[in-house]
Amino acid sequence: MKQSDFIDMLKVAHDVPNYYNSHYPYNLGYFDGDRYSFDCWNLIKVILAGWQPTGIVGSYTQPTVTGDISGSAILSKCYNRSKDFSKISVPGTYLYISNSPHSGVFVGEFENEGYTFNVVECTGAWEDKVQYTYVDSNGGRYQYKGGPKNPYGWTDYGLLPWVEYENV
Repeated sequence: MKQSDFIDMLKVAHDVPNYYNSHYPYNLGYFDGDRYSFDCWNLIKVILAGWQPTGIVGSYTQPTVTGDISGSAILSKCYNRSKDFSKISVPGTYLYISNSPHSGVFVGEFENEGYTFNVVECTGAWEDKVQYTYVDSNGGRYQYKGGPKNPYGWTDYGLLPWVEYENV
């Protein structure tokens, strides 16, 4: 999947009515008639598999290109891995919290409703859905730049082998 398409679809998942759900297979873009449900790494897996918000009730059944793997297994397949968040710069970079476990995607800084964000993640940490958040140069995880900080900071990041990055 192209880097720009990956980021665009993460933002679409943010914009459709959605909620955090940790119960497989209902966390794979399942539409219950009102909202789509995801969890952190299954959001990323279904986007990579070509998820579209069709409005058809039911589970997203398209096989994922990643296979049925965990967030830590996704990280193990990443390249250009690092723990130095002062050097993160490539939109579409996979983020991971090893002590939580949890994942998200760095998409580069942007403004939305007067706040600055740079991450898309699905979490129950603040709003219990796909949300925009912020990572600082130390891996700190915030609701938005300068906003409330979560006790679990990002620990690792890397480039996903299923994304065609344009400027690495």
